[in-house]
Amino acid sequence: MEKVDVTKIIQPGIDVFGITLMEPVTVITNLFISVMCFYAYYRMSKDGEKGKTYVFLKYYFLLMGLATTWGGFIGHGFLYAVGEEWKLVGWIISMLAVCLIERSSINYANRLVSKKL
Repeated sequence: MEKVDVTKIIQPGIDVFGITLMEPVTVITNLFISVMCFYAYYRMSKDGEKGKTYVFLKYYFLLMGLATTWGGFIGHGFLYAVGEEWKLVGWIISMLAVCLIERSSINYANRLVSKKL
């Protein structure tokens, strides 16, 4: 069986109204994830729950939606125009989101774990 050179497999960009969008499949995937995150945030905001676990989780969805939107457009779609260092913004936002879901999980587990532990 012949080996495939994976360095030659790339996602070609597309031109939309004269604007080049690189990695369109990745951009669409990120936008789909963003929409789901924003929808989860919206639904959780509508519920009006006040517990720490719930609030941390709600803001996780907001930040992850922002991170994947940024990552989709800047980190993939228009990376050729802004430069590699702009990916860092999306990564930092997503790390803050992960911190929030971690806090939410710890708060949720508090009632299941003894105070001594």
